[in-house]
Amino acid sequence: MTTISDFKPLKKDGARSRTLPGYVYHSSEIYEQEKTLIFDRVWQVVAHEGELANSGDYVTAEIAEEKIFVIRDDDGVLRAFYNVCQHRAHTLLTGTGNVNNTIICPYHAWAYTKSGALKASRYTKTLPDFDPAAFSLREIRLEIACGFVFVNQDPNALSIEETWPGFIDSVNEHVPWWSELSFHSRSDSDVNGQDDHASNWKVLAENCRECYHCAPAHPAFVDLVDMKRYKREYHDGWFLNQAPVNKHDNAAYTVLPTEPVQKAMFWHLWPNNEIGISPGERNLSSFRYYPSGPETMRMSSINAAVAGVGIGAECSNYMWNVLWPEDEGICDAVQQGLKSKGYRQGRFVMDGESGGESEQGVHEFQLQYAKVMRLPVEE
Repeated sequence: MTTISDFKPLKKDGARSRTLPGYVYHSSEIYEQEKTLIFDRVWQVVAHEGELANSGDYVTAEIAEEKIFVIRDDDGVLRAFYNVCQHRAHTLLTGTGNVNNTIICPYHAWAYTKSGALKASRYTKTLPDFDPAAFSLREIRLEIACGFVFVNQDPNALSIEETWPGFIDSVNEHVPWWSELSFHSRSDSDVNGQDDHASNWKVLAENCRECYHCAPAHPAFVDLVDMKRYKREYHDGWFLNQAPVNKHDNAAYTVLPTEPVQKAMFWHLWPNNEIGISPGERNLSSFRYYPSGPETMRMSSINAAVAGVGIGAECSNYMWNVLWPEDEGICDAVQQGLKSKGYRQGRFVMDGESGGESEQGVHEFQLQYAKVMRLPVEE
């Protein structure tokens, strides 16, 4: 059986370090450990508060195969619950929508208030020792940051401010108008309507954290943004990368000089959340990629924009019909390569001349991963 001891450990110096071994990206054992050590304990962006304006508005989400939902109760409070009936474990809600009165399980019609209390359960009044209060829905931690709704399954988790210190201040600094935006749209599957993507979630996490691949893999993107002025800021638990517009008339989509956003910025939040703006009209989006198995993942994006203005059609078309398919193809190919007998471990490109194309972000991600997963790291 392959174990971590069969490979060279990560080094704190990225320029001297090997990458994580391929088996970490397809091992069922590793995946089960990730669910416990990572996804049971981290903040996950699942909605925009503008989606949940009215009492009974809800959205559903998944976190490493765990189903949850967020709902606004009758007092106007946003709440998050595990999406499972307390009777015989049927899923309660699907998709997005509004619950007018009560949350009713489609299996045996147990009904819950929007605050999670069991309101009705057929033929249970004569059951001995039956206490409805013992069958309330299980609630989950919830916080709002920059208009986005985050949840965390760990009741003892640090707050978002403590988890990603300085992140909210950074968004306020660079996107001071984010509070003026309204919910615009969401996508919970790829453009072909398929839920599962054929790669491990870490493959996409690492792909998003470096632009070493941008020139060969995303020619239109490097025509859109100025790679010579591509910058990164590294912080505790998160980092920011940004680049100004390179050409207004470029191969990706036209960005008028008069449009308010003249740069691309992405905040990467450990382990699998991104918040970003794209050149063009005022916008702010979240992007989350999460595992659905050892070798598959799903993703969810939520977009906010100025009401009545929205996000340009050319921008959306490029992001979802050009840029994302390019990355999806990369990730699928890498996933297959990570299983090859011909691959063991790679190296991080940390050359000082690479500037914004350095793989420092990937090294930082793998160091954090090793820490959480209790993998060895050498000096």
